[in-house]
Amino acid sequence: MIRNFHGDKIQKVLDEIFPRKSSRQWLKELTDADILATEVVDYRSMLKSEQARVNGYLLELDHPVAGKVLVSGTPVTINGEVTTAAQLPPEHGQHTEEVLLELGYTWEEIGALRDSGAV
Repeated sequence: MIRNFHGDKIQKVLDEIFPRKSSRQWLKELTDADILATEVVDYRSMLKSEQARVNGYLLELDHPVAGKVLVSGTPVTINGEVTTAAQLPPEHGQHTEEVLLELGYTWEEIGALRDSGAV
């Protein structure tokens, strides 16, 4: 344990204090005190959040069978670039031959695996 760590004591104090006010009240007080804070939202709230869409956390995918589907994006950005389009996942078995070839299987061995029902 880190020397002089009082996290458990601080958590106990905060657990007693935070329920006394609403999230909105706490956010205002913390923001007014120049403390960076934001509300932790549940999954349903996030799905309705325009900010989550703008940030690329939610993307719409045009699935060939299911139609338009909302999927989670990535919260990670590279050079500030936000992903705005989701890619379709591969179909079941779509890359089987490619993977087996990379693993060193021959076409004859892959054919035998197919004939046996293994792939």
